Amino acid sequence: MWFDIGGWWLTCDYMYRRFGVPFGKDWVAKNIEGYVHQRRRPRDPKEEAELRSMHNMVMPVCADKFLGWWHRRYLPEIQRNFEYLDSFPMDSSSLPELMILLEDAIDIQERHFRLHWMLNLAQFQSSLTFESLFRPDRGRDAQGVGRTDSRLGRGQELGLGARSLEAEGGRQGERRDQAGLRQGKAQTTS
Repeated sequence: MWFDIGGWWLTCDYMYRRFGVPFGKDWVAKNIEGYVHQRRRPRDPKEEAELRSMHNMVMPVCADKFLGWWHRRYLPEIQRNFEYLDSFPMDSSSLPELMILLEDAIDIQERHFRLHWMLNLAQFQSSLTFESLFRPDRGRDAQGVGRTDSRLGRGQELGLGARSLEAEGGRQGERRDQAGLRQGKAQTTS
């Protein structure tokens, strides 16, 4: 049953359509002897070329605005959905009402997967934007970008602010100041 209604690949067509992802149009899966076999369905090259400009136009905006959307719209929606499911009076409901609840739960799962794709792609675009701003200062040192990403992640995980990260051993002169980041960000989104 999970393969039929729970697989993440069931919502990939939404991700490819919503964001104009040029390198694919769907993700398909087959259950063969209990193993999931999957692959990306590519787009026609002409369609891929047409979508690339839409994708490049939309994704930086999603990356820039997603956190606000998350707090104002998506997280409250998720919390309402969980409240509905958690407080449903299952013990006093009829079989048809429980069947409707199951359909509601499937709809909620599908919506939450769509939110997952929005979050996932916004985070991916944020990483690309960060790398494009960071790389000019570091040249082609890809390892430097990775070290910066992991250091920031570790700091957040530990509840450390930027000053604590610097005290932890961050090298001086490698960090852009906030004004520089804002200026670089403005250039990439305008």
